[in-house]
Amino acid sequence: MTTNDSSSNLNYILSDEIPEVKAHSNTEYCPLIFELIPAYGCEFECDYCNVYSMKEQSDFHPVTVFKHYPEIVEKTIDQHVSEGLNPVYYFSPKTDVFQHALVDSKVTEQILEVLVRKKAQYILVTKGKLPNPEILELLRQSKDTGRVLISCGMKNQEHASALEPYAASIEERFQLAEICVKNGIPAMGVIEPILPLKNVEFVGDIIKRFVDIGVDHFAVDFARISLACLDKLLEKCPELVELRDIYGDPNAIGQTFGTGPYKRDPIMRYAPSYDYLQEKYNLIDGYAKELGATISICNYFNVPGINTRAYERGFLCFGIYDKSRAEELLK
Repeated sequence: MTTNDSSSNLNYILSDEIPEVKAHSNTEYCPLIFELIPAYGCEFECDYCNVYSMKEQSDFHPVTVFKHYPEIVEKTIDQHVSEGLNPVYYFSPKTDVFQHALVDSKVTEQILEVLVRKKAQYILVTKGKLPNPEILELLRQSKDTGRVLISCGMKNQEHASALEPYAASIEERFQLAEICVKNGIPAMGVIEPILPLKNVEFVGDIIKRFVDIGVDHFAVDFARISLACLDKLLEKCPELVELRDIYGDPNAIGQTFGTGPYKRDPIMRYAPSYDYLQEKYNLIDGYAKELGATISICNYFNVPGINTRAYERGFLCFGIYDKSRAEELLK
């Protein structure tokens, strides 16, 4: 266990628990994806988090690191190979693999070593900064099978500091993109969760900053949050009060969501209305097109034609690269 740090709660627990690796699929269009979730909890404490921050009482700490998870990943990959499966491993949808607990315990590094050795396809999703040279080298070694997805969806650093208090700064995330491009590591931007404001021109600015670095494909989504989560968010950023109109719209999309990687406490969370989503997704797609970039969105929202340009480049929803599957979806 580490000592505590004044900038964040850096205590964590090493657990012998053996959690199950589960499939991750939202629609019939999804490729075969399995979630790699090596910890419960997250030091970044994002106020909009749809795993640990949906209730009035958040559940970020203590971070519980599953110390045997690298072994679980290796056994899972071997099983999938024996079954003739070739999935993408999603590392990690419900915690951040560049947080202190997973880096200090070396669990992130050990999982990457397994993915490199097994030549497994994976996406690494983070709103952290590059932790150390050892992880950079593993990312370099797996550049033919891995992809780094850098999450950056806040309008400005003030909102990021308030709502993502212990994540990397926006500048540090762009620095990670620069490192990836410099080292030939496939990278893309994850512009989510976008707060559904009336004016989303700032998304175009984020896309341009990434494109200037050399990143030209993006996964895009708007925040899907509970009403308790919205209250906490507005307590920290009262200037975002217009969000009450968006999430309070009678046509806002309600979804029952099971929180947590291995326990399920159903929560009702809300997305903006289909009319809002269709208008803004098309607007963002226009920003990307002007810059020679493409976006992917979840097919759950059924915005006609929105993913076509991404399919033409071989990208599926959330930026999974699968040329043959993309060609099928274009037919």
